[in-house]
This record gives sequence, C-alpha cells and structure tokens, in this order.
Amino acid sequence: MFNNFFHLKTILAACLMLTTSEAYSYSVDKTPVEYLRTYKTYAIATLTNEAANPNGCTMTYKDYGAGRYIAVEFDSTEGKEMYSALLAAYLSGSEVAFGAHDGQCKVWSEDNTIPIAYRIDIIR
Repeated sequence: MFNNFFHLKTILAACLMLTTSEAYSYSVDKTPVEYLRTYKTYAIATLTNEAANPNGCTMTYKDYGAGRYIAVEFDSTEGKEMYSALLAAYLSGSEVAFGAHDGQCKVWSEDNTIPIAYRIDIIR
C-alpha cells in the first residue's frame, strides 16, 4: 500500500511541475535581435522575425505587432543575468530564442504591451 501511495505522489508531483512550467509558457524561435532599448528597470529587444503572440499583447508600431518585441525585466538577479546574455548576443550578432510567460504582458507605453521573457537562449 505504501509503495502504491509513493508512486501516486510521484506521478502527481510530475504532473504539477509540467502544468506550472510548460502550460503557462511558450517559446519564441531563434531570431537575430535588430534593436535593443534599455530603460531603468527593463530592456526591450526588437526581433528581426515576428514571433507568435498567444498572450494577446497589444503593441503595434508601423507594421510590427507585439510578436516583434520581448521585454526583460531587471527586478531580480535572474533578470539582470538574462539582460547580460541578451546584450552579449546583440553585440556579437548571435541569434537568440526566448521562453515567454504566457498570459503576461509588459506595459511599455500607455496601452501598448509586449511579452515578457523568462529564458534566453543564445544560438551560434
């Protein structure tokens, strides 16, 4: 009985980890960073290729939608480390890919919002 209960707890824990990390995020495929804006508490990367926008973020500029941008916030050590990686990738011309929070948008200006990164991948 104890053995079955232990296996059930393990399966339940694995399911919870999958739903909390995977179900509430999405990936942005590799793309060069065209432009990088740095503000006091966050940075905005303008991507060369427009990505999906499942969050429904509202940014529009010229013919670009919210999928052309991604925000990196500096409110944690991890955020500052992601910005360092993003800056290194931008300066070296490397392509990047992102993991973005599903259901969260960064307010950039008035009623314009863009996706927020939780992970940055640098591709050589």
